[in-house]
Amino acid sequence: MAISAGLSIAVVFIGDILTPLGYAEAILYLVPLLLSSFLYEPRLPFRIAGASTVLIAAGFVLSPPGAPVAYAILNRMLAVIVIWTTAFGLRRLIRDRIAHFQSERRWQSLAHQTNDILWDWDLRTNAHWWSENAVTVFGYDPVVEPSIEAWQSRLHPNDRDRVITEIRSAIETGQSGWTGEYQFHVQDSTYRTFLDRGTIIRNESGSAIRMIGAMIDITARTRAEEALRRSEARFANLVNHLDSVVWEATPGALAFTFVSPHAEALLGYPVSRWLNDPAFWPDHIHPEDRDTTVQACLAATAQGLNHRAEYRMIAADGRIVWVHDVVTVTCANGRPKTVQGVLIDITSQKHLQAALRQSEERLALAAEGSTDAWWDGHRLPGRPMLDPENPIWWSPKIREILALNDSEPFHTLAHWAQRLHPEDSGRVFSALQAHLQQRAPFDVEYRIRTNRGEYCWLRGRGRAIRDSRGEPQRMAGSCRDITDRKLAEEALRRNEMQLKEAQRIAGLGSWEWTADSVVTWSDQSYRIFGYTPGSVIPSYKLFLESLHPDDRRRVINTLRETLTHGTPYDLVCRILRPSGEPRHIRCRGEVTRDEAGAPLRVAGTVEDITDRHQSDAKLRTAYARLQDVTRHAATAEENERRRIAREIHDELGQLLTAMRFQLTTLKKNLGASSPQQPTRNHDARLNDLLNLNDSMLKQVRQVSTSLRPAILDELGLIPAVQAHAQQFEIRTGIACDVVVDPALTEAPFDDATASAVFRIVQELLTNVLRHACAMAVTITFTRTGDLLTVVVHDNGTGITPGHQTRHDSFGLKGIIERAMLLGGTFTIAPHPSEGTAASLHIPMAVLIHPPAASTYPSHLNQEGHEDPVGR
Repeated sequence: MAISAGLSIAVVFIGDILTPLGYAEAILYLVPLLLSSFLYEPRLPFRIAGASTVLIAAGFVLSPPGAPVAYAILNRMLAVIVIWTTAFGLRRLIRDRIAHFQSERRWQSLAHQTNDILWDWDLRTNAHWWSENAVTVFGYDPVVEPSIEAWQSRLHPNDRDRVITEIRSAIETGQSGWTGEYQFHVQDSTYRTFLDRGTIIRNESGSAIRMIGAMIDITARTRAEEALRRSEARFANLVNHLDSVVWEATPGALAFTFVSPHAEALLGYPVSRWLNDPAFWPDHIHPEDRDTTVQACLAATAQGLNHRAEYRMIAADGRIVWVHDVVTVTCANGRPKTVQGVLIDITSQKHLQAALRQSEERLALAAEGSTDAWWDGHRLPGRPMLDPENPIWWSPKIREILALNDSEPFHTLAHWAQRLHPEDSGRVFSALQAHLQQRAPFDVEYRIRTNRGEYCWLRGRGRAIRDSRGEPQRMAGSCRDITDRKLAEEALRRNEMQLKEAQRIAGLGSWEWTADSVVTWSDQSYRIFGYTPGSVIPSYKLFLESLHPDDRRRVINTLRETLTHGTPYDLVCRILRPSGEPRHIRCRGEVTRDEAGAPLRVAGTVEDITDRHQSDAKLRTAYARLQDVTRHAATAEENERRRIAREIHDELGQLLTAMRFQLTTLKKNLGASSPQQPTRNHDARLNDLLNLNDSMLKQVRQVSTSLRPAILDELGLIPAVQAHAQQFEIRTGIACDVVVDPALTEAPFDDATASAVFRIVQELLTNVLRHACAMAVTITFTRTGDLLTVVVHDNGTGITPGHQTRHDSFGLKGIIERAMLLGGTFTIAPHPSEGTAASLHIPMAVLIHPPAASTYPSHLNQEGHEDPVGR
């Protein structure tokens, strides 16, 4: 380089000497100016021109007058210095330009060959440039937005402030570069992650003038790293929280090198025990499983085979733990390198399997002994739930119900559907659709054809089993043979219809009142109360409102009595229908109680007896008329007896008296005119006639008294009985007392009643005389409530049971019939102390309304019967 520089100086100097001074100055001035303006930045030529002007001016100023040679030499020396200074500057500039051009070519080639986005940021002009890859990566032409502000606006809001602060900090603190990651908005409105590295170019003073770098799209890598982190986190979380033990062991000794934390929960030993004890695994296998399990695992590991095993292990607390061991063998160069596996606790599964076996056995026994047929239907892939080809499993009971033989197919939906009764098929499938689509309960009764040629009734119930989307995939249920129940229901319906018809015809309704105040009426009950069946809601309030106001309190008291004491009731009351029509009803009911005695329900019947009541009223009127007629007949009978007695007494007595008078006279006459002997004969006869006459008179008086005691008409029943008792005592010598209740002293007994009671007492005293052998007899008249009680008690031998039922006891039968005609009762039995007690009970009402008299039964007039009236 020194030789070339010297030669260059010599050539330039010689040329300058030979060149006139004016041309030399122009060349020396223009050439550096043009070169600098071409090669350097615009301000450099002005600097060179200024420097040349100063040098030339200095040459003229410093040249002494008259010394042109010295001036020329000095001028040219300065020019040479300027020329060579410019030449060396131009040489360096050209070399830098060539290097820059080569660098630009390499930069462009790199920008085309890389997928990264190269960028250049002039910090002085704030100009920003991106390589062409930005069009591919960002999806838009970066020339459209070349500014640094456009770049900053596309940074993610979460990263913008951080990135700008980091770049400014790197520029201001003198760093040589900057590296950062951020998310950048691309054309498809998404953000991608970039790794950006930039180099800061500074001038001689250290000020940053330029920054170049590259943006690397690391979105895929970031996502992969994130996915890897999540995967590792999930794996770690899975291993740490898995209910199974993940383990790794050496291939030879099968000593654990890693176990997951669940190992301690599995057997109760700490993880360190698993890792530090090389023989931990075989030592804790159940003795019955140890040799087989260890040998099988070693053999499979030696061959590099993955394998599985189930065996028992012994826990720290002595528990037996069933495990399922899944082993994976990793080989290198044909030899096992590592052994990895998972120990799964299947103790519960084993227990469940045992329970399942027991459950299946119980299920089989239950299916065999159950009256229901069970079924389980599955949905074939890609087919609807009600596809005819879908399989259905049935328990053996269905073949018994349908009388199917073992070879007859019955395992699809079509086999079942084709046996449905035509009238029930649509209804059954509609219920199935409603259950599958709307989740309505499936509970339907239908008929199905059996092999016996008849239809039987089944009750089908089932429930669909659905997947996570709610789509039915399976349906299971049961069928029960309800043919007998259906027949019973049909018979019950017929009976209910017959009962309703019978109630309607008989006018009899039924009702029920429960403890929760729910009242139900039969259809006839509605009709009785004047309502159309079902037109109103029956209630206790409605019942009370329907009652006649005069009967309401009596009915309420009766119901309260029934609820309090539990006694059934039977009463007649009146109701008013909504139309205002009065009706007579008969209500009967009884209460049902629980174990504690609380009323559960009251049930009964209501009967419309209006027509009967009207008939009864007519009957009572007729009966009253009959009583009047009967009483009149009895009165006429007594009057007739009185007339007969009077006639016998008056007529016959007078005749007999006259006859006695005549006989007396005859005796006197005969005594005066006849001889002595005849006279004695006539006297004897006449005496006989007189005695006969006296007997006839006595008999007439007795007959008159027996027909109608005069005292009965004159004084009444009680005095007549007292007088008769006195005569009985005088005549028989048996003491006879009459005890009378003071309340009966003034009792107005009518003639018929008094006569009947008197005859009964007369007959009883006659029986005492004949059969009792008694020394005393007591007649008691008492009034108890509405009853007249007459008791005749003697102290005799007492009546025997056989005598009470003798077929020839006409006297007792007559007394019983007389008591019945009076509406009363008669009993006779031995007295507890002694003798016999005969009791007569007659309603006091007969004193005002005497019962109808009847003709004395004809069988009492048979021969041999002693009629007390005719006695």
